[in-house]
Amino acid sequence: MRKYLGSNKLLIGLSLLFLVISLSFILPNGDLVCKDSLCQLSIGDWHMHDALWHISLAKLGFGSWPLTNPFMSGSTLSGYNFLLDYIMYLMMKVGLSPFTSFFKVLPIIAAITYVYSVISYLKFKKMPKVKANIYAFFLYFASSFSYLATLYADGKFTGSTLRGFPVISSITPVTMFLNIQFAFSLSIILWILMISQSNMKFLRSLLLGFLYFLLFGFKFYGAIVALVMYGLFSLWTVANTGITKQKIFEIISVGIFSLLGLYVFYGLGTGSQFPFVYAPFALPHLFIDDPLLFYNHSLTLARYFLYEKKTGFSPRLVGIEVLSIFLFIIFNFGTRILSNIYIISSIIRKNLIFEHLVFFIITIVTFLIPIFFVQSGGWYNTMQFLYYGLWFASFLTAEYCYQLYTSKSKIKHIFLLIMFLLTIPNIIDQLRYINAPQITISSNELKALEVLKAAPPGIVHINDPVHRNGYVSALAEKIPYYLDTDQLMVTHTEHQDRLDFINTYKGGSITTVPADYFYIYKTEWGTQDAIQALSNPGFKIIYESDEINIYERIKTRE
Repeated sequence: MRKYLGSNKLLIGLSLLFLVISLSFILPNGDLVCKDSLCQLSIGDWHMHDALWHISLAKLGFGSWPLTNPFMSGSTLSGYNFLLDYIMYLMMKVGLSPFTSFFKVLPIIAAITYVYSVISYLKFKKMPKVKANIYAFFLYFASSFSYLATLYADGKFTGSTLRGFPVISSITPVTMFLNIQFAFSLSIILWILMISQSNMKFLRSLLLGFLYFLLFGFKFYGAIVALVMYGLFSLWTVANTGITKQKIFEIISVGIFSLLGLYVFYGLGTGSQFPFVYAPFALPHLFIDDPLLFYNHSLTLARYFLYEKKTGFSPRLVGIEVLSIFLFIIFNFGTRILSNIYIISSIIRKNLIFEHLVFFIITIVTFLIPIFFVQSGGWYNTMQFLYYGLWFASFLTAEYCYQLYTSKSKIKHIFLLIMFLLTIPNIIDQLRYINAPQITISSNELKALEVLKAAPPGIVHINDPVHRNGYVSALAEKIPYYLDTDQLMVTHTEHQDRLDFINTYKGGSITTVPADYFYIYKTEWGTQDAIQALSNPGFKIIYESDEINIYERIKTRE
């Protein structure tokens, strides 16, 4: 590895640049800053929700099996890829704070692992220096054309990196820490690619199977995509060389470890329903519906009208849907749209490599899934399949760009330069997150959470819990009665009955909630009625400030 890198300074530079840019998202987060007895905990707005969920799960979820859901008392967590959270839990056991693990240690490990895996893949493929550099550029920095939306809507490039995230904007390697599990899964897939093409026998089969188990633990979508990839490669191998004992053992190993991963992380066979729902064009519709994207009021109204009218075939409706899909493609693929040109040209020239055909099939399938399906719970989560399809499209784009480089045509060289330049704007925009404003938890709230953490065990009710983030579970280490409807939907937690219950009271009837502690934000509707109801002999105030009051139900300590 050292010899391979020593002869390629540009590859070293690209790798270091990737580390700086990708980590700029997350490393400035999670810091507790105290000055003149005023303390603030800063977390980036884009990451606060997921961060507090993972930290809460690491702190509160692993005391039993099935896992405890840290956002709703008395409920369990199943069908969830909890491997990252379990790693944080183990780190906590050796004295490392989950905040440090999530915002500092694990991102650095994931980023370095990805860089090492990419370089190992380039070396494994024995790529010449220039080709390796082109591959590294796209495997590190391939991005979307989301800046076209900011130019269209706001007339500027700033703010393009997270435009449309998480609903219709895909994660790329350079934004991998929007989802740390995704970051780890890319490295695992790279090693699956290398190991499945190596000459190891028995050891290869066991290691390959174990990697699939890890992949299911980090990311269900990535594991399914990798299984499709492995299945296509295996069919090709068997068709060309026949079935061997080694291949049979390898398939059995991958199958057993994959089933084990499904059982451990997702409860295979527990009666869970198929999570995807047929809803054609639901995601592409947003491109002309959302003012932050390519909003067009007349086209949106026309589409609704034509669907309501139901007059059969409508050329105008077809045109509107085609435009929406076109915007969806251009927005997400960015310069990786060149992958399609590469495949078409390879087919015409009759020199298409089967590996590249597999990558293209994965790209097409993962593109069609969010076009036609939504996911129950988090309806837009079918986009996570496309994360991997676009990543595989980076391989094909790099291959095409290398062909442009080796061409003697100056026009092709100019076109190649333009493609590199068109990839850069989001990279530059992302660097601003190093000093981006953070959401801060005030000194008053930190003190309130410290008081609640020191109180005896019990369930906490938070007023207006539907949209609240997990401060109480992550920092006070107590489980709320009900918290964060979106997260409960994503984890397929049966929550409707409890949601209906908390919606039956307002203000004074808050005492009917079966909780031990009441965490009252004074900015919420009905606060005065709630405070009055809790100011009776059955409750004791244990913290009071201009922002927050905390009440304890006295009978819980008798």
